[in-house]
Amino acid sequence: MKWFLRFLRSSLRESRQAQTLKDSSVTNSTIHQTQAGRDALSFPNAEQVLVVYNGWFGSRQIATGVDWDWAGRVIKEQRAEVRNRLKYVLRDRAPMTVELSEQPERVNLPALESQKKLTIAGQDSESLDPGKLMIEVFGRDDIDGKLLILGTPGAGKTTVLLSLAEQLLAGAIDNPKTVIPIVFELSTWKKDDQSIRDWLIDQLYDLYGGDRKLKRYEQWLEQQVLLPLLDGLDELGMERQQKCMAKLNEFTRQYRQVVVCCRSKEFEESGIRLGNLRGAVELEPLSDRQILTYLQQVEREGLWQQIQDTPEMRQMLEPIEGEAGLLRVPLFVSIAASIYQVDQPFRTKGELLERYVDRQLSFDVRMSDRRKELEKRRWAYVSVEKEPKPQITRHYLAWLARRLNGINEVSFLIEKIQLRWLEKTEHKRWYQVLVALLVMLVYSLLLASLFGLPAGLIAALFGALSNIQPVESFQISISRTARQEIIRGLIFGLVSGLIFGLVSGLVSDLIYILNGGRSELSSALNNSLMGGLIVLLSTALVSGLFWGLFLGAIGGLIYGLRQDLKIRSQPNQGIHNSFDNFCFSATVSVVLISLFFGLLIVVPSIARGGLLNPIYFRGFRMMSLLAIAFAFIRGGGLAFVQHFCLRFVVSYTGAFPFFCVSFLNYCTERRLLQRIGGRYRFIHRELLEHFAKG
Repeated sequence: MKWFLRFLRSSLRESRQAQTLKDSSVTNSTIHQTQAGRDALSFPNAEQVLVVYNGWFGSRQIATGVDWDWAGRVIKEQRAEVRNRLKYVLRDRAPMTVELSEQPERVNLPALESQKKLTIAGQDSESLDPGKLMIEVFGRDDIDGKLLILGTPGAGKTTVLLSLAEQLLAGAIDNPKTVIPIVFELSTWKKDDQSIRDWLIDQLYDLYGGDRKLKRYEQWLEQQVLLPLLDGLDELGMERQQKCMAKLNEFTRQYRQVVVCCRSKEFEESGIRLGNLRGAVELEPLSDRQILTYLQQVEREGLWQQIQDTPEMRQMLEPIEGEAGLLRVPLFVSIAASIYQVDQPFRTKGELLERYVDRQLSFDVRMSDRRKELEKRRWAYVSVEKEPKPQITRHYLAWLARRLNGINEVSFLIEKIQLRWLEKTEHKRWYQVLVALLVMLVYSLLLASLFGLPAGLIAALFGALSNIQPVESFQISISRTARQEIIRGLIFGLVSGLIFGLVSGLVSDLIYILNGGRSELSSALNNSLMGGLIVLLSTALVSGLFWGLFLGAIGGLIYGLRQDLKIRSQPNQGIHNSFDNFCFSATVSVVLISLFFGLLIVVPSIARGGLLNPIYFRGFRMMSLLAIAFAFIRGGGLAFVQHFCLRFVVSYTGAFPFFCVSFLNYCTERRLLQRIGGRYRFIHRELLEHFAKG
């Protein structure tokens, strides 16, 4: 019981926790790209972006059959996420130019043709003007919205992709009903035979929710207003990457705009070309001059001398197996500068990352960070002493990294933890038993008097074996889309309630007559056997129809209101909303049932001076309990119980802390994770891989 009370208190505290974490991180990062830097959030050349956007998309006809109201909400949510991710990369960092060059040969275009359009004779590639926006490259006539972005790990591919996304989103908001730019992670493509179109649709439902019956996202693809920005092709592994590239070629053959991001080495080794993409941009390795200029800016000139004096570090400037040297990649130069000590050179990438983690978790650095940010009102833990020990932090992050690798994900939502995250079968059994016991307890309190023990057993089995599906949004909206969904839900509820009400009304009244109402039956038989039965059956039909319609309408209303847009602005918001939605739907259902019962049955009976038939009280009680039970299953109560049990088992096994929001926010403060709304992700894929191996 103490665990449960602490969980409730923690949930309330988490939901109120301010998003005041300092948006800082060492990703591809401290050395950010000039291209990305000038393209980034609140960019001063916004007017230029809109001019380019209008020139490319302004002449398009407005696509019919698209729910643009819903699309506008998705675009705003996507822009907020993109801007937050860019903050971690670009805020308060010293700039370093990273050269971008076009690589026409990577997409099977004749080099001569591309050179003519670039007016470059006799060359396969040409450096882009540093002042050119990515949206300008994207919108060129010879690229026409089909672009490939390449680079080494840590070079800033994702930063360039996010910068392009922000520019496109700014244009989409200023010019509604044109296109819908969305960033997707190709690492989530898990079915080898799944088309890219079907995968995009599944991803959109997973990210933003909605009623599949309305086929909103299917319309986006049919009308080609969705602009997919696909990151992480290389994270699939070579065999699955090749299969995915084949599917991408099928998709891009007919689709008019798409951007794909991949590591250069993995792209070359695949042996497959994305021939329908019309242009490729590759991030070039850093030059000696760029590295030295940056180190002078951050007052780490001694690192350059250390590189020259240490053979292993000097070797990291040289290309390895077709990839740029480690210390020619912005991410690793940034990390090297942050951990630099005169007498402690590093000799491998693993050692570099390990030293970075050591530094971020060291007591002195944690104390120093608190002293530097005295104005910060809230930390994940009240004091440095309360923060987890470095070894514990490493253990938890290693578990998280392995789980994310296991499901091919790069971001983590607390509410997305599922049973498969438990590594041992024994632990899965613990979870199933715990869920079954709690669900049986709930249903025994609600329905045992109505349906007996079997109802509780069935509900317990369902709860123990089903996946956790939070009710993440439950908002009363007056938008056209929301009204349509509520009406659909009401119709569904009324029809199902009518059928259920007729059957249950007949059964319950006959049981009452045969058990407690024998005198009525005898009287009916004595007076008129047929007439009495007709009256009693009519009463059963009317009462059952009334309560069935009413309960069905409530259930339909709950179903309709659940179909709102998923917005995750706080950690574990889906589970918090699930509990709130259960309480809301259960309370509203009982209140409405009470009002209708009072107005339609109690008041007329009192006015006539008669007594109420006991069957109405039994019907009221039954409908109220059924409404609460329905709200528990469909309104979010079951998801809350399942999540609580799973978090308890994961914590009990020592894999991850029960009160994990504070821990995840702490890791964000330590610049090991970054937080985007309610999502967490490692600051870079390289760090995720490092922890997964550890």
